[in-house]
Amino acid sequence: MQLILPGETAPNHRHTPNAVRIIVEGKGAYTTVNGEPCKMERGDLILTPSGMWHEHHHEGTEPIVWLDILDLPLIYNLEGSWAIESDLQRVHKTRDKSYSDYSAAGIVPNIGFKRTENKTPMLRYPWAKTKSCLLEMASDSSESIIQVSYIDPENGKSLFPSIGFGALMIKNGQSTTLPDRTTPCIFHVLEGSGSMTVNNKTVNFTDKDTLSAPGYSKIEFKNSTEEPIFMLIADESPLHTHLNIF
Repeated sequence: MQLILPGETAPNHRHTPNAVRIIVEGKGAYTTVNGEPCKMERGDLILTPSGMWHEHHHEGTEPIVWLDILDLPLIYNLEGSWAIESDLQRVHKTRDKSYSDYSAAGIVPNIGFKRTENKTPMLRYPWAKTKSCLLEMASDSSESIIQVSYIDPENGKSLFPSIGFGALMIKNGQSTTLPDRTTPCIFHVLEGSGSMTVNNKTVNFTDKDTLSAPGYSKIEFKNSTEEPIFMLIADESPLHTHLNIF
């Protein structure tokens, strides 16, 4: 977890590990990634990919907290981890420019009859848009759980080759068991409360909680309330798939 106070700035830096910021609470802050300011609101995913300059600014009136998810253990054990700092960036793009370019599903920019070669063309994935998609899908589905994946809008692949991200909705009054998978999982609760049972051990959770489960675990969720549960998920499924062990 990281926290910055109103008026604070986190220095400009870059590093080899890929990182995603999941905003837990607060507003009024933004992250500048390679010259593009990205607004930070609860539930948003902000990408700071390997080698890209990024810094944080807070113009709001309350603390902002986010959950960092990185592939640092992998990069460190490959002896490829480094980080450097520099002066604050010069902003040369409008706020959330990449999201504006890629916000329409199935449509991507084609500048001068050429598609971008940027390996991470979209830097901010707003929670409001994701939640709207989950609710719309749920309205026409009898399934107890609705799930979506965050992908690169240019090629349909995972956001990073090492970590995959998704979101799920557990309908009110429903229970569900996830399929057995090789990869460990992290679940961050955005809205709702319920219980998670991992290999017959049960914990209760509510919004803003973060849960984890090891690989090849039996994972069950139970929602006994009258409101749906919304979660973000992170796992190593892209790496496991590439290694043919998923």
